[in-house]
Amino acid sequence: YVNLTVPQLEQLTALITKAWANIPPMAENFKTIADKAKTMAIGEKYQDIELMNPEGEMVKLSSCVPEGKYVMLEFWASWCGPCRGEIPHLKHVYQNYKDKGFEIISVSIDQKNKDWQKAMKEEKMPWIQLNDPQGENGPAIQVYNVTGVPHCILLDKEGKIFKTNMRGAYLDAALEQLIP
Repeated sequence: YVNLTVPQLEQLTALITKAWANIPPMAENFKTIADKAKTMAIGEKYQDIELMNPEGEMVKLSSCVPEGKYVMLEFWASWCGPCRGEIPHLKHVYQNYKDKGFEIISVSIDQKNKDWQKAMKEEKMPWIQLNDPQGENGPAIQVYNVTGVPHCILLDKEGKIFKTNMRGAYLDAALEQLIP
């Protein structure tokens, strides 16, 4: 994840390229990484991918992202202890903000549908649930540059990336600031 805008990434790339002018392979490697990061930079529109809904149908993420609301994309897996540990807090956050212009979309990377279905039943998460059945090799991880779960991305009301990697009190503070 990146907490920089595209112009900031371009400025950083220019500085690194100049500083590493005598080490072209390293400068090129950094440029490649920075170019990939631009798709997930602060202020960029979320990437539309196909995911599976709980009924087993493939749907576009855009069909689930409500317009005019802040949306948190929550990447998780049934086998991830920290992910499951975060769910009670997310339930509290959702309860406090769902009627004030906030939505959560959980994106599981479980490859076994039965594990995902069991976890959803156990956790009783009242928000939108989607799954990338390709798991760690699927578009959810690849397109969103997720290096580990849990991971979240907060979108603004226009569907642009606002903040990334928020948990606990950091998420609470961000939502208190955004949604009075």
